[in-house]
Amino acid sequence: MNTADPLIKHKSSAVVSTGASAGDNESMKALMGGLDMTRLFPGLDGIPFRANKHDLAPMLKKDDPDFMQPKTTADAHARMFNMSKENDMRAYNEIWDKAAKGTILISVEERHWSEKEQTFLIFLRWGELFLELSKEGANAHRSFK
Repeated sequence: MNTADPLIKHKSSAVVSTGASAGDNESMKALMGGLDMTRLFPGLDGIPFRANKHDLAPMLKKDDPDFMQPKTTADAHARMFNMSKENDMRAYNEIWDKAAKGTILISVEERHWSEKEQTFLIFLRWGELFLELSKEGANAHRSFK
């Protein structure tokens, strides 16, 4: 009898937020040069669980060994935003919304007024959080199918 609870624990502090959206998978695909190499699943506390595109979401148990538990990882991003451009403003706001929900960590934000463009230019560097299994953990979960 399997009484597993999906994504019971992970190695980071808990945050409260919403889960991954369908658009998140498209964002990942774009970041990977158009290759769909990953699948996103609802995770824990809104941090999406990312797996190889051939894997299913694992059924994790509280008593699984540490190497079979997901770990929090981050993908680094950096971008310059021109606040007079609608697409830049929308993307900037989406990043900050995710940061407020705890699924993104912002490490640098620098704001500069551009006299030439009469707008703010903002440099932003952030990490997008994911839960992932190590290669060994993923292999162990596959063997229990």
